[in-house]
Amino acid sequence: MPVEAEIWQHLRKPGNRVLLISHKNPDGDTLGSMLAMYHALKRENIAAFPYCADTPSATYEYLPNVRDVTNDATAAIAFSPMVIVIFDSGDLHYTGAAELVNGLRERASKPTLIVIDHHYTNQRYGDVNLILPESSSTCEIVAGLLRAGSVPFSPEISQCVLTGVITDTGAFSNAATTKESLDLASHLLEGGAKLSTVLEHNFRNKKISTLKLWGKILGNLKETADGSVIAVISQADLVGAGNEDEGTEGLANFLQTLRDAKMIVVIKELPDGQLKGSLRTTRDDVDVSAIAKSYGGGGHKKAAGFTTKGELIIDEKSWRIE
Repeated sequence: MPVEAEIWQHLRKPGNRVLLISHKNPDGDTLGSMLAMYHALKRENIAAFPYCADTPSATYEYLPNVRDVTNDATAAIAFSPMVIVIFDSGDLHYTGAAELVNGLRERASKPTLIVIDHHYTNQRYGDVNLILPESSSTCEIVAGLLRAGSVPFSPEISQCVLTGVITDTGAFSNAATTKESLDLASHLLEGGAKLSTVLEHNFRNKKISTLKLWGKILGNLKETADGSVIAVISQADLVGAGNEDEGTEGLANFLQTLRDAKMIVVIKELPDGQLKGSLRTTRDDVDVSAIAKSYGGGGHKKAAGFTTKGELIIDEKSWRIE
């Protein structure tokens, strides 16, 4: 039986309740895929509960029903799901909901765990795993799943799916762009998605304070002998810029415009003292996911990330975290 058919078999059980989980610090792909499935299940009259450990950024206010997403773990437990679906998260820890999921799975009823993701570093931690690393985004995988389930693409579903495709391909500018992603985008526009809305909120949304913060960070770029270009974002930088935390998210992608950089490394200090790393490359001989994995993260060969404790050390030759 195809994995997609197996998933629908679980989702369409009579009287089902489905807990949908995006990863923490949600981006357009994890939110878009979760909300697309949320709308699909509502069309099927299947009870669904969208959960995220962190409140979605105001950037995604345009997504249909994004305000239904909650970080209320008590309510998620009370929902008593029969099925849990996790989107775009290579491991359970990255969801920020490991305690919630493990607690539910320890119950006698033990909900079925389904994982949908496009990262080849995914640990396949579900009872059912739909992992397609060749896909541009988790949203593209969800689109295929909806087709397999004969679910019509409403304007709401189309807008959610297009968001993940556009954000993960950098508006069709990075290596994730494929013929399939372009064909899907065309189909989504026919379904009622608004490309201008996605672009306006995700790419034409910078404030003057954000650009000033970027200017400060760019003024302190480091270039090492191994070809890495490193940007460091301190908590002092963020406080000085009025806590423009969200404004730093597109910096790694922007730095990919550097012509000769072997690898882009953006390290951000988090309030709890940890370091969040975003790694990018355009070179075929560099696998940034392997580097991210060494620090407990994951991702793709050309785009990856991690969060870890430690101190960033930069010298003339290279960078490391100790």
